[in-house]
Amino acid sequence: MTKDNKKGMNRMIFGKMAETLIEHTLKKRFYVYHFGYELITENVSQRKKEKSKLKKFDDWTEADFMIQASPDFIITAKDDDKERLYFIEVKTSREYTLDEEFKKFLHNARWYKTLHAIKYYPGLRIINLIWNCEKPDLKLFLGKMKDDGKNFELIEQKVEMLLSKEEVDDILEIVKNMNPPEK
Repeated sequence: MTKDNKKGMNRMIFGKMAETLIEHTLKKRFYVYHFGYELITENVSQRKKEKSKLKKFDDWTEADFMIQASPDFIITAKDDDKERLYFIEVKTSREYTLDEEFKKFLHNARWYKTLHAIKYYPGLRIINLIWNCEKPDLKLFLGKMKDDGKNFELIEQKVEMLLSKEEVDDILEIVKNMNPPEK
């Protein structure tokens, strides 16, 4: 296995661990439904992966992007009479800042799915787990398309909108005791 393959595998494992931590924590107060394209449209996503090796992003259709952009979860609060649904995308990073460097990070290949998810799934909540042993953190953003329909903004929200302080502390304690994924 090449060094790049190992790094990719390492990031994938940490991503799945982050999704699992968030999912099990959310299940205490929410009904959580898997919605990511890997699970819901497995056959289509496998075909897309094979085809995408031959096809440039410029050649993708709106449907291609919509399938690729499917958020990880749909949740609804167990005690919500209105049964409002929220789209949730879980992301990991090694550090966090809302400066220009972070905005560039959002536009790289690992986050392109999120950019399209904001477009296709209005009100998308992005939970970013900062996987740093010295100072782990959990951030919540509301993704919002700008009026031009091509750009987006992230509005930071209090993570306590979804998780209690105790639940956040439990997640961060687990993260603190693990080595972060390789760069």
